[in-house]
Formats: sequence, structure tokens, C-alpha cells
Amino acid sequence: MFTSLITLLLAASAAQSAPLASTPPTLAPLYRRSGTNNTRYIVSIRANTVDPANRLNWLNGFLPTAKVSAKSVGTSDDGVVHHWDTNIFNGLAGCFDDASLEAIRAQSEVAYIEEDVIMHKSVSAPLQQTNAPWGLSRLSSATPLAVGRTFDPKNTTFDYTFPSSAGAGVDVYIVDSGVHVAHSDFGNRATFLASFGDGVRGDDKDGHGTHVAGTVGGQFFGVAKKASIFAVKVLDDQGAGPISDIISGLDIVSQRVANQTNAANNANNGSSTTPVQAIEIAPPGGTIIKRATANANNFTLLNQLPNNVNTSTPVDTGAATGPRPAVVNMSLGGSGHSNALDAAVKALVAQGVVMVIAAGNDGVEVGDASPADVQEAITVGAMDVRDNVPSFSNFGQKVDIFAPGAAILSCGITSNTANAVLSGTSMAAPHIAGLSALLLGEDPTLTPAQVKTKIQALAVRGALGDGFKVGTGTQNLLANNGL
Repeated sequence: MFTSLITLLLAASAAQSAPLASTPPTLAPLYRRSGTNNTRYIVSIRANTVDPANRLNWLNGFLPTAKVSAKSVGTSDDGVVHHWDTNIFNGLAGCFDDASLEAIRAQSEVAYIEEDVIMHKSVSAPLQQTNAPWGLSRLSSATPLAVGRTFDPKNTTFDYTFPSSAGAGVDVYIVDSGVHVAHSDFGNRATFLASFGDGVRGDDKDGHGTHVAGTVGGQFFGVAKKASIFAVKVLDDQGAGPISDIISGLDIVSQRVANQTNAANNANNGSSTTPVQAIEIAPPGGTIIKRATANANNFTLLNQLPNNVNTSTPVDTGAATGPRPAVVNMSLGGSGHSNALDAAVKALVAQGVVMVIAAGNDGVEVGDASPADVQEAITVGAMDVRDNVPSFSNFGQKVDIFAPGAAILSCGITSNTANAVLSGTSMAAPHIAGLSALLLGEDPTLTPAQVKTKIQALAVRGALGDGFKVGTGTQNLLANNGL
């Protein structure tokens, strides 16, 4: 029994002296995408655990590989490329091999590690209307359209490619003769905002503004098929109106944009490629009624008319919505200069509104004709289906871009499904207003200056041929949406 007791004591002593099995360290979570072979990682460090000034020393104290150092962004070898100790994030980012990664995970100061994945700009999937009018098609084509010796402006066998966002979330104000908002091509996206001057209030009896609005945002005829359309009537039923009415119309726009901003303030106190989806959009009424000739009428502002005192309360003040990107289309103008009108246009640009102006239909340089002479706006000249500049289009260094403006098919006013063909820089401007809405629909943060710069950067250079006015510095730029 004594021998057995000694044996038990010796066994117990041996057990006590034997080393204990080590407990594996708890590893911080690692988040990575399957199938990737990335060596860049973001390390989240627990608050108040590692002195930000000594993070490199902290890493070098336990990493099994060569000592790390701060590296410039974009390096592929081991090293720290970023470190943060701010309100938004506490941690570091760097390039680490597998052994280093496991060592970092084992540190109690580490909350988690995730792969430093490459992000891309958000671009909506493109759509393609396969039965579009020629003006839309030219806006998305880098090459001339294939047309014969004779051309029917109501031919809708062209393709038009556009982003599927299609101007959604963007407000486009049509400062014109009004808009027949009941036209089926607008769906429920058109609102008659206000009326000034003579003529039937709340409707378009001239047809000019409705045609313009259809090119901007009609479901079939329009460039930006999801944009919201707001009619501001400043021209009478013959397409003319005094400057004072136009300034009042612009003031309504300014107030609405300001109300949207105030509402928001009160409430708050590498790209991927997607296959193009082809779609066919039914035209209003089901068919396009043929018309033999295009109407080349020139609708201009007349500042000699009497100034009738009037006010108009907008049906939608904008106070119920947050800030939205805004575009104003002004397919109007006169041959003279107006300091007051130009000042109103510039004020809206300063407020963040993209202003698109028709260059005019006198076949001369823009010069100081208002409002086409406003540098901060986008002034638009016209071109035809064969990439020529028609004789009526104004030109000169104050024309920023050319767009389809001869024999343009769009909405009419004789019925809720009517169509009409008109010509003029009045028809070219809404192509650019619609393009502006497309760009803002993709990136609502763009400023008016950035929209103008982007439109010119996307343009096809040197495409305009016979009839192009070189004049005094006219830019040979044909609008294109880049798709």
C-alpha cells in the first residue's frame, strides 16, 4: 500500500510538472469575396487599444515576415497604405501576405478584417429604343445616320440607346408657350406649373411648348423618358411674350427650387458593362400620321408687347419635396440684348439650375442676343439628319453645342396622341435639356458648369459638314450621350 501511495504521488507530481496544452488565439473575423486573389485588406482596430502614432511599431512587434513600413497608395507588396483614427473609422489598410494576415487576426486589438475591394462608379443599364425618331438616334450614334436621298421626318425606324435611369428624379422646366400635359406621351410626369401673360391659362394653344416638352421627356419622343416635366407658360397662344413675363416665369422656377432645398434642410437640420436591352415603345395613338413637309417656323420672343400686370401662383411650390436636380429649357429669344433677362438666367445658374437656351433662327452669329448670349448657360445650335447646319441656325463662339433641330418629330396639340414636325434651334435645345437630365439622373451632384463641360466632352468633334459656320470661333461639336 505504501508503494502504491508513492506511485500515485509521483504520477500527480509528473502531471503537475507537464506543460499545459496552449489555447489557440481567437481570430478576428475575416471578410473576403470568394474567388478573389487580393492582398489588400482593411483592418478595423478596437477603440483605445493601439496608439495611432505607434501602429507601425505595433505591427512590427508580431508580424512573422519582414518589417512593414508606410507605403504609397497602390503598392502591391506588404505595407500600410492608409491609417485612420477619426470619427468615421479607426484602423488601417495595407497589403499583407497570408502569414501576416493570420498574425494580425490573432491580435486582441483587431475587431475585424475585410478585403479592400475595388469599387466602380454606378452606371445604370442602357436601354435601346428600336423605333425612335432620327433626332434621338443621332444623339446616341457616333457616326452619321444612314438615310437616302429623300427623307421622311416621320420615319421612326432608328435606334436610340439611353441609360435606364432615363432622367428619373430630375425636374425639367419648359419655359415656353405652355405644355398640353394631358398628352399621352407624358404619362403622369407632366405638371402645368404656372401661366403668365395673355393666352389660355393652363394649356398650350400654340403647340411650340408641347413639342419642346415631348423632345425633352416624352415616353416615345423624348430624350429623358423618366424626367418630370413642369410647364411655365410665358408666351401667348401665338408664341410671343414680353421679357417681364419670362422673368416672372423664371422667378417661379427659382422659388420652387429654393423651396425644395429649404424642405430638405428642415428635414435634416472603373465602370461595369451591362448588355443593352432592346425595347420598342408604342407611339402615341399607335401610328405616326404622315406629313409631307416639315414646319420651319421660327418662334421668337417679342419684347415690344404691352406688359400686362399679372401674377400666377404655382400649383406645386416644391415645399413637399427634397432638393432635386433641375434643368430649364428656353426655346425662345429675340434679336436684341436684355440685361434683366440675362441676369435672371445667371441667377438660376448660380442657384444650381442647368439653363439650356436656343441659339436663335436668324442665321447669324449670336452676338449679344438674349438670353442665348449668357456664357453660364448652354446655348444650342441646330443640325439636320445629314449632319449639316441648316441656314436658319445661329452660330458663333457663344454656341456651345449643336443638336438635331431640323424636321423634328414630337408631340402635337390637336389631340392627346397627336404628333407634329417642327424645325428650329427651338427643337435643338430640348435635345440638350433632355441630355442634361440624363446626366443628372446618373449623377445628381453635377453642377451646371460640370454638365456643360461633360456635354461638350461627350460630343462628336468635327462631324458637322456642309453649311457649318466657322465664323468667329464656332465649335464643331455635335451632341452625343456617350452610349
